[in-house]
Amino acid sequence: MIFRRRRNGALIQIVGRSLASRSRDGWPREGSPEWLALSRRPSSSLESLEPVSVANAMGYSARPLLKRQKIMHPIKESIQSETKKPSRSDGVNRLLNFKMTPRQVKHKLDQSVIGQTEAKKAIAVAISEHYHHARKCLENPALMHRHFHKQNILLFGPSGTGKTTLLQAAAEIANAPFVKADATKFSATGFVGHDVQEVLTQLIDIAQKDIDTARFGIIYFDEIDKICDKPTGILGGGLHGSVNTRDVQTALLRLMEDYEMPLVQKSSTSSMHDFSPRTFSTKHILFIFSGAFQHTDSREQIPRLQSAHDFVHLGLLPEFVGRCPIRVSLKDLSVSDLKHILARPSDVSPLSRYVDAFANHGVTFTFDDDALDLIAQRAHGHRLGARGLLTETEKTLRHFSYHLPCCATLGLTHFHLDRETVADPKLTLHRILCAYNLDDDDDDSDFANCDNAVLRPAVQIEEK
Repeated sequence: MIFRRRRNGALIQIVGRSLASRSRDGWPREGSPEWLALSRRPSSSLESLEPVSVANAMGYSARPLLKRQKIMHPIKESIQSETKKPSRSDGVNRLLNFKMTPRQVKHKLDQSVIGQTEAKKAIAVAISEHYHHARKCLENPALMHRHFHKQNILLFGPSGTGKTTLLQAAAEIANAPFVKADATKFSATGFVGHDVQEVLTQLIDIAQKDIDTARFGIIYFDEIDKICDKPTGILGGGLHGSVNTRDVQTALLRLMEDYEMPLVQKSSTSSMHDFSPRTFSTKHILFIFSGAFQHTDSREQIPRLQSAHDFVHLGLLPEFVGRCPIRVSLKDLSVSDLKHILARPSDVSPLSRYVDAFANHGVTFTFDDDALDLIAQRAHGHRLGARGLLTETEKTLRHFSYHLPCCATLGLTHFHLDRETVADPKLTLHRILCAYNLDDDDDDSDFANCDNAVLRPAVQIEEK
């Protein structure tokens, strides 16, 4: 009995020892010497053999051999499988599909942030150019070694003007890895604190270890004004003149350049044919910095903060300012802007939390423009920007959040917030409690009994 097989292009003949060792269909019987010999050969398979009849025992079969899959040497096959080009990740595919124009990016930002038109335009242009550059680099890797002028951004303006929200929305639009860090938590090497290189590790982790995606990510450093090298404390913060000033700026400056961070290998036993990158380059990362740049004792912004010299005078290194070519000022939110934030039917509005909270107990929560006007005016007086809205809405609706769920079990289905309720929330709440024969269990209640409450028809109560 003869079996023919091809191995590395050479025709191999295997001669059976006896006809008794083969089955009727011409294949070796399981357990026979021929079967054992074939099963022990590396990269061998019985399916790659073709039986030849005994009449053609000399190997001169006129019938052509069937086309079979080429069998490769096991070592060569292992090398080829390790060096096989991997498929593109989901993150790379998202970057390759980025086609948005700056106008389209700004339109998306308008849905998340109120006002700040100039800042939106600057960020929209930077985001669009950055990720179009990323797409071209992924399509043609040779472009990654060419010089590229990054549009690093420096935002400055009062607290609560939407700097963080604006950048988070921009990262979501680009669908790219985004890391936010507080500049005051970093220190010079050898001192207590975090190292600036930790943000690169966080960026890689957010990208799920996808280096090709992480290298085009966004890193945002907030409170950059708190590490200005001004021992006189013109900007406040209490950290000026310490190790968290010039040394930290120098470390951040190194990241903005073409810095190569060594990557820790998984183990010393990794494959010799593993061609994954050994370093992580920051050449194509977009860096964004922000700070209030205000006096320590007031919300007033330092005047004439326009030119690069003004930022150098406040304590930023000239090289640092020079690598942030886009410098945009964010202005205080007006009363109209704050009211617009409250009226938006989205998670941006602080009132959306109360709509969901009351709905959990079967209570419909509504409000009118007069109530929003008063809340916005009071929030503007705090001079905290959009954060002042959180303070005023919580102050107005705190006790309603506590008592209305209990009233809902007794038949309350609708609560309407009007201007009178914002002006005097305790009086409105006491009226609702009296309508359902409930007492205010607070010890410091201003009302002794229901007879002292002034009833107003502005608050609607619906009974089941």
